[in-house]
Amino acid sequence: MADDPGTPRVPQSVLEVTAFSPDARNDPHPPLEALRHNCPVLRDEMAKTWFLTRYADIRET
Repeated sequence: MADDPGTPRVPQSVLEVTAFSPDARNDPHPPLEALRHNCPVLRDEMAKTWFLTRYADIRET
């Protein structure tokens, strides 16, 4: 799926936002807002998990 030409690329800065980063731990709101804006549904292959950041997307699943 990640190699699908129709799949948008996620900016590296968005991928660096994790629950383990000090900035996200200190104030999670700005990184979460960036995810909601740039990539509201994100698959993290390392963690083998999905991040859904918008309530409407979660309700659809």
